[in-house]
Amino acid sequence: MRGKTPMLKGHDIICISSIDWDFIWQGHQEIMSSFARNGNRVLFIENIGVRSPTFRDFPRLKKRLLSWLKSSKGFREESEGLFVYSPLILPFPYAIPARAVNRYLLLKALKRWMAAMDFHEPIIWTFLPTPGALDIIDNIPKKLLVYYCIADFNELADKPSRISKTENELIKKCDLVFAQGSILAEKCRRFNANVSIFPFGVNTEVFENAKQAVGAGHPISGIKRPVIGYIGGIHRHIDFKLLRFLAEKNPGWSIMLVGPVQADISEIKGLENIVLCGKKDFSELPSYINSFDVCIIPY
Repeated sequence: MRGKTPMLKGHDIICISSIDWDFIWQGHQEIMSSFARNGNRVLFIENIGVRSPTFRDFPRLKKRLLSWLKSSKGFREESEGLFVYSPLILPFPYAIPARAVNRYLLLKALKRWMAAMDFHEPIIWTFLPTPGALDIIDNIPKKLLVYYCIADFNELADKPSRISKTENELIKKCDLVFAQGSILAEKCRRFNANVSIFPFGVNTEVFENAKQAVGAGHPISGIKRPVIGYIGGIHRHIDFKLLRFLAEKNPGWSIMLVGPVQADISEIKGLENIVLCGKKDFSELPSYINSFDVCIIPY
């Protein structure tokens, strides 16, 4: 996005995100930050839900409440031209009464903020194909609608048939659809001909100094070699049995997992050569990657 191809400039953009702003840094934040740096105004709406919450979602819900309390009725300026909205809504995305309440709460807050900011006819860019996303899209005048299909939401939702219906409806409405890979693109092309494959890229500036050796104080400096590393969420899709097998069969290896724990990790607890580093700032990740002997994606 920093090449010679001209980028959008001078537009208002609403991003309906499938993650929160402070979650693991990835394409959602990178793309919208790039738009803002290039002279656009961006409103980043944090995740309004793909499924009903469970007990393990409590920390995220607590964080959302704290974000709302620290902001101006859910809105805050993250950086120049980039605003984040942390909405407080009922966490039941497919219940008809909850959807009606959430529609009222979201639209009232959004329209009030847009009027105050002189934010009119935005480009709407959504990562979410949910009923809540459609309610925003259908009730805010816009100049362009973009859907970035980054996952098979049927695998993520507790009611696959419901989200499949709203996703198909969304794709039909879009002016432009991006898909992260060929399989998702083919799925989207059943409902819209204007589909392009758009895989997540890399912010090369972050890696410019990554080849420098880490200092003695770096967490990886005292770890025995070789180091087999993974960076990302420690989530339910990870093959923990495979990690345990690798660790037990190769006690001389160190397996380093860098990212927040989001699932039951009892399968790998107690193994001395599996190192859990927790979430690290995006700027720190290149130093970890550079220090790994092997990088893995264990799912």
